[in-house]
Amino acid sequence: MNTWQVTRKIIKEHPGLYLLNALFWGLLHSSSLIPGVLIKMVFDRLTGEATAGLNVWTLVALVVAAGVGRFVNLYVGITTYVPFRYTIFGTLQVNMMRYLLQRPGAAALPGSPGEAVSRFRGDVERVMFFVGDWLVDVPGLMIGAGVGLFVLFRINATAALAVAVPLAIVMALSNLARTRLEFYRAQERKAAGRVTGFIGETYGAVQAVKVANGYAGVGRRFAELNEDRRKAALKDSLFLELLRTSFFSTIEISTGLILLLAGQAMAGGGFTIGDFALFVAFLYPITDGIMTTAEMMATQKQVNVSVGRMEKLLQDAPDGTIVAPVELHLNGRFPPVPYTPKTETHQLHTLEANHLTYHFPDSNGAKKGITDISLRLRRGDFVVVTGRIGSGKTTLLRVLLGLLPLDSGEVRWNDALVTERDNFFVPPRAAYTGQVPRLLSDTLSNNILMGMPETAVNIPAAIRSAVMEKDLLDLDDGLETMVGPRGVRLSGGQMQRTAAARMFARTPELYIFDDLSSALDVETEQQLWERMRDGSVRMKDEGGGMNSENGSSLHPSSVTLHPSTCLVVSNRRAALRRADHILVLENGRIADEGTLDELLARCEIMQQLWQGDVGKNQ
Repeated sequence: MNTWQVTRKIIKEHPGLYLLNALFWGLLHSSSLIPGVLIKMVFDRLTGEATAGLNVWTLVALVVAAGVGRFVNLYVGITTYVPFRYTIFGTLQVNMMRYLLQRPGAAALPGSPGEAVSRFRGDVERVMFFVGDWLVDVPGLMIGAGVGLFVLFRINATAALAVAVPLAIVMALSNLARTRLEFYRAQERKAAGRVTGFIGETYGAVQAVKVANGYAGVGRRFAELNEDRRKAALKDSLFLELLRTSFFSTIEISTGLILLLAGQAMAGGGFTIGDFALFVAFLYPITDGIMTTAEMMATQKQVNVSVGRMEKLLQDAPDGTIVAPVELHLNGRFPPVPYTPKTETHQLHTLEANHLTYHFPDSNGAKKGITDISLRLRRGDFVVVTGRIGSGKTTLLRVLLGLLPLDSGEVRWNDALVTERDNFFVPPRAAYTGQVPRLLSDTLSNNILMGMPETAVNIPAAIRSAVMEKDLLDLDDGLETMVGPRGVRLSGGQMQRTAAARMFARTPELYIFDDLSSALDVETEQQLWERMRDGSVRMKDEGGGMNSENGSSLHPSSVTLHPSTCLVVSNRRAALRRADHILVLENGRIADEGTLDELLARCEIMQQLWQGDVGKNQ
């Protein structure tokens, strides 16, 4: 899609808002001619050129009334302008986010999250300005310019040409410059995306930067990217400002020509002082209307870049995805966060994955991924997936959960086929924590709740099950402690256990962990798996809960015992010892499976993992 196609769809979805804005702002811009007409009448009255009619003071009163009327028009226009702009802004952002969330989670973004943020913010704003500002202002400005030129030509065609010819020349130059504007805008947006992406990557790797003492290197790279962005933005802004300067310099040129021509016309008696005042008063509205139209045509090329970047973010989305009708909540209270309470219909009895196969599209013929993997869990099972680095453990979990698509195979929950795995394996059926837990720059409690109503969650019980009760006592603000961007104020183990507490708070039927205990010490890991093995969190507290000011008071009665079903990726002995069944992966396939004792007796890979560096001191 290009700018005009997006614009047409937006206006089609919101015709009322657009027409109201075009009407009020059209009246405001076109009415800029009225003061000029009244000023001409005042000067004609003062110089005796006017026929019988209104006196001077009446005309002055009309000039004041016109100003007041324009102010009222401006106020009413703003009341419709702001909702229209943010309707466009919200529609584009919500549709983009909705589509990305519908894609397989592990392959949702074509680039870095920082680049995606740049497109959600800067590129969406460009489209919003084009539709909500340019296309609202231009109709009224063009009407004013057309009417103004018509009046000027009726008074004095020669002087009117002094206004029209410079404008025509500048418009032609603007049209020639559109391709260069598009090029400079593309470079500027790419440079801005690289800066935003680097910031996101830096936040994600903050612990690695600390450990390596890499502050200087990060600072230098950040400075280099910002310098590239500065140069690209300077070229983009400079070229656009040169065009704008040429636009508005035509006012001075036209004024000078009018002065020269007006003198000759006045000497011949065919041009009055009122006519001259009218020409000067009309000069800005006419120039502004034509130049704004020319600038809009130039800007349209820049907006094409933004539309292309947004579509690239959505990859293979159908045309019109970003402008599809969507419910927005721009006024009043926010809608409640969707919450699905757990019922008997969510209960897990068996989970089967049959012949799961997925190969990454960019694996260059090597068929990296997983091939023909089958597994079965019953309620209360503790199943561990293990294997060397790159054997396909994480890929298996992502395919099972719908975060990656299936090339072949099927998944069944209680013997029923699961068709939309990404929407099915969510709380209260299942909860998943990846290798790198994702925390928000918010309080510890909000990171656990993630929008769930507090009345439905037993945070103290979740904290205890995650073996975090002692850590909570050491935090100055307890559950209200701010964890910082991506949890940087917490240790690696605390981040993992916070993510685990988030899972426990939802009491899902199936817990899926991807190497959750990698940052935990031996004692804490053993406690975590013991509590997982013994039972899971009950949602409603019976006598326990938060009864201290900082929310750190815990009560063991907030835990109820019933089997927890777990699918765990781990090479750690503490997890392997507790496994009912172990799958050993190698090159994306099941190399062997069975109990720990069986595998240690016959599986060379299992023996190496058990005796290797991964298993030492555990």
